[in-house]
Amino acid sequence: MAGLVAMFSPDGLDVSLSDLTKRFPSHAAKRDEWRDACFAAVRLHHGKVNPAPQPLWDETGNVCVFMDGHLYEEDEGGHHQNPEGSPSAAACLRAYQAGPDALAALNGNFALIIYDKKRRSVTLVSDQLNTRPLYYFQAGREIVVSSHIAALTGHPRCPKILNRQALHELIVYRQVLGQSTIYHGIERLEPASIVTFDGQLSTPHPYWTPEFRAPTFSRREAPIVMADGFRKAAQRRVSRNLRHGVLLSGGLDSRAILASSEKPLDCFTVGSSENQQVQTARKVAELRGAPHHFLPVDPDGFWTHFEESVRLTGGMYGCQQAHFSPVLDAVKSVCDVVFIGNNMDAYFRGNFLPARKLTIAGSSQRLPILIDDHQTDEVTALFRAQKQAFPRTLAMRVLTNEAAGEHESRITDSVRELIRNYDRGMDDSPLRVCDFVLLRYLAQRFTFPNILCIRSRMDDEVLVWDRDLVELYLQMPLKWRHPDAVFRAALGRLSLPLAKVPYADTGLPATAHPYAETASVMINRSLRYLRKKTGTLRPDTDREPWLDFDNMLRRVAPLRERVAALSKSDALAACGLFDPSGIEGVADDHLRGDKNLGRFLLILLTIDSWIRQFGAEGSA
Repeated sequence: MAGLVAMFSPDGLDVSLSDLTKRFPSHAAKRDEWRDACFAAVRLHHGKVNPAPQPLWDETGNVCVFMDGHLYEEDEGGHHQNPEGSPSAAACLRAYQAGPDALAALNGNFALIIYDKKRRSVTLVSDQLNTRPLYYFQAGREIVVSSHIAALTGHPRCPKILNRQALHELIVYRQVLGQSTIYHGIERLEPASIVTFDGQLSTPHPYWTPEFRAPTFSRREAPIVMADGFRKAAQRRVSRNLRHGVLLSGGLDSRAILASSEKPLDCFTVGSSENQQVQTARKVAELRGAPHHFLPVDPDGFWTHFEESVRLTGGMYGCQQAHFSPVLDAVKSVCDVVFIGNNMDAYFRGNFLPARKLTIAGSSQRLPILIDDHQTDEVTALFRAQKQAFPRTLAMRVLTNEAAGEHESRITDSVRELIRNYDRGMDDSPLRVCDFVLLRYLAQRFTFPNILCIRSRMDDEVLVWDRDLVELYLQMPLKWRHPDAVFRAALGRLSLPLAKVPYADTGLPATAHPYAETASVMINRSLRYLRKKTGTLRPDTDREPWLDFDNMLRRVAPLRERVAALSKSDALAACGLFDPSGIEGVADDHLRGDKNLGRFLLILLTIDSWIRQFGAEGSA
C-alpha cells in the first residue's frame, strides 16, 4: 500500500485535493478517487494487495470507506483467504458499524477513513498497533487527513509552527513519540483508536487496549506455541497468486520468517560489500532452497535519496534508510510483496527491554539480565529502554541555554505522557509499564523508516503484526523474552539447520548460550574498532550490517558539506532551540575524526532537510 489523503468539511471544500496529492511521497501506480461537495479522498496503491476499487459503500449508499492495508481473514472452515482476494474493506466497514469488539477482532494492518454522507461526518480508525499511521489537522470546520505529513503541507491552512517538544524528543530518542508530530496542530492517530469529525473533532477513544495476562502454556511449551504462531501468521500472508520475497540479513529475525513460510521466498540481502552478513544470508537461503539476490548499495548514493527519505518519514525519525531506495526496483522486478523482519527483536527477543549493561573501555554492551524491577521507577526504566538513544549530554551540547534549561523536564514529560493510558490494574511494575510503551511506540523507531521507504514502492509484510502473535506477546512473561532463549528454541523447531547457521553478528549459532553471545559481541566490536583504527578492516570479514554512517558523512562530499554548514542553517535557526556554536563543535569533532557522531548529525540533517522542504513558522 501507499496510503490515503482526504479532506472533509460539512460546509463544503474550497481546496483541490491535487494540491495535497502532488506532495504525497509515493511511487504508487494506482489511485482510487472520489469526491462530492463536502468530502474528497484518494487511495494510492500498487495494485497487487487488496486491489479492488474504492471507496466501498454500504447497502444504504450513505456510508463509504477508504482503506489503506488489508486483512488476514479465515473462512468458516478455518482456511486462510488470500489477502488480494478477501473483501477487506467490506469487512472493515461491517466491523466499524458493529462496534468496538468487532474492530478489535480484525486481524490485519489497516487505516480507515469512513465518510457518512447522511450524517455529514468523517471517522478515522487505526489498527491495533497503528501500523499504517494517519495524520490530521483541523482548520475551523474542516479536517485534512493523510498517511504522510508531507501531503498535508500542500493545504494552504496547514499549521507549520514547529513543536519544541517533538524536537527535544528527536535529538534524544531519534523519533517523535506519542501522538505528537513535528508541527503543532498536526496529530497522529493513536493505536486502536477512533476519532470522528462533523465540524467539531471528537476526543480519540480506544476500541482495544493491550492486556498482559498469565500464559495458557508452560515455559517448556512456549517454543512450540511460538513456532506454530509464526507458521500460521506466514500462511495468512502468503498468497498463491502473488510473488513473495524476504529481506534476509545474516541475523535471526528474517531467518525466522524464511523458516516459517511453506511457500519458497526469494531472498534479498542489501549491503555495501560482500561482508559476513551477505555470506551468512546466502548460506541460509541455500539451505532453504530459496533463490538469493545480493543487492549492493553505493554509499555515495545515500545522499541522492536522502531528501525523499525525509519526506517519507515526516521529519519524525532519523533517516538512515535512504540506501534502500536504489535497490527496491530490483526487488520489485522479482516479487510483488516483500517480508521484513522488523520488530521481531523488539516483541519476542526482548531487545528493547531495560537490561543491565557492562562497560569496558568506554564500550557498553547489554547483558542478558533485566534490571531489578524493585530498584527503579518507570521513568528511569523507560530511559534505560531507549536502545541506541543518544546521551542527553550530547543533546545539551547543541541546545541554547534556554532550551537546555527545559530539556530534562520535556524529555521526562514525554515519557510520562506515553504511559498515561496504561491500565495499572494489570501489572504496576516498571518493567511492564515499559513493555506497554514498547508495544505501542518505541518499537517503531527502526521499523517505520525502513517500512515507509519500502511501502512507497511496493507492498510489504511484517510477520509480528499478526493479531494472534500480539496476543502471544501479551501472554509471555518478560523473562521468557529476555534473554531470547524461547525465540531461539522456536527457530530451531521451525528449522534446525537454519538455527545452526552462525549468527553473522556474533559468529555463533542460535543455539549458543546468551552469555557466550554477549562476550562474542564485545570481542567482535573491539576487534572491529581496532581494525578500523589501523586500516586493516576488510569488507569480507566485517560483521556490520549497516552502512558506515560515520565515515560516509566524512567522505561523501555533499554530506560533508551539509554537515559543515549545519551551524549556519536558517532551517535549524527557525527551531529556536539550537546553538550554532554548539552545532559547529559537534560537527567539527565528527569531521576531524575525534568522535563518531554520525547518527546524531543525521538527526540534525533530517530536521534541517524537512524545514528546507516544507517550511516553518516559528516554534512553540
